[in-house]
Amino acid sequence: MRITKVKKGKKRYNIYINNEFSLAVGEETLLKMDIYEGKGVEEGELEKIREFEENVRAKDYALNLLSYRPRTRRELLRRLKKKKFAPDVAEESVSRLERSGLVNDYDFTIYFLETFKDRRGIYRLKNDLFRLGVDGDTIDRALADVSIDERETARKLIDRWLRTHRTRDEKTRRRLVNYLAQRGISWSTISDLHDYIKTRAADNRSTN
Repeated sequence: MRITKVKKGKKRYNIYINNEFSLAVGEETLLKMDIYEGKGVEEGELEKIREFEENVRAKDYALNLLSYRPRTRRELLRRLKKKKFAPDVAEESVSRLERSGLVNDYDFTIYFLETFKDRRGIYRLKNDLFRLGVDGDTIDRALADVSIDERETARKLIDRWLRTHRTRDEKTRRRLVNYLAQRGISWSTISDLHDYIKTRAADNRSTN
């Protein structure tokens, strides 16, 4: 078999074997697999080209996801598999990104905690990180390295909530408590701030 034509498309190169279309590859595959017109190829070599292109596409897709924000290993694997990449291709692509330092669950956890510590309680933060695939030991290490004051977070949430709600009765105050719980604020912290909630609620009534 022989490569009879290499035709450049909008994003990839169309490869023709014996004057018939065979596959499309990106520029990285074209260069690294030494693809050119007139080159003789065996079926085994074609399969290697296909595998290489699949790995390049998986890597590029993962890098595109990372360009928006950091992600955990599990997040990337889930997105790659959803995109129909083979499990072994997804695994190898993410492992390469880990080896290059572009994927690191501890670094992601630090980023996540710093980003959301003023909007979520510790319970919610930990639960969200578990859901994203971070293991408990990594979460605990990161929590030890990030300064989090849950009482201060709760105060900010209370003040923010009261700016958009009229607090006139006990029922409405219970809604505020439920809101704090949904944000992952511990019941002990909510209990400690009971007087603060009542005071701020009273202040809120006086301004409405």
